[in-house]
Amino acid sequence: MMDLKNFSLPELKKLSVVVQKELDRRTLQSKKALIKQVQQMAAEHGLDADEMLAEVGLSGREGSSVKSGAGKAAPGRKKKAPAVKKEKLPPVYWNPVNAQEGWSGHGRRPSWVITYLENGGELESLKKRP
Repeated sequence: MMDLKNFSLPELKKLSVVVQKELDRRTLQSKKALIKQVQQMAAEHGLDADEMLAEVGLSGREGSSVKSGAGKAAPGRKKKAPAVKKEKLPPVYWNPVNAQEGWSGHGRRPSWVITYLENGGELESLKKRP
């Protein structure tokens, strides 16, 4: 194993890039070999690997390396319904400097609320519209 203590920071960064490229190359090589092995095993049993994966609902998965089924919904599977958008809640707290800005009290606090509280103000006092 290499002794990394003698490497400068730029040398370590360069080495890191080289190592990551090699890891990516070997991972891809390993995936390709595994796919080939699965296809051969399926063929030995008179099956088509792509059809097998589609039957169990795997060919339509994102990132699937099986090309023929990629992007297609598996037979018998329903597509997910789109997420329902929630209505925006009305403001409960108001910016004392700019009456146009309000916050419902849900979600992340706006910067003006944080600033107000850091300067000693109380959240309850922001409930009155200026």
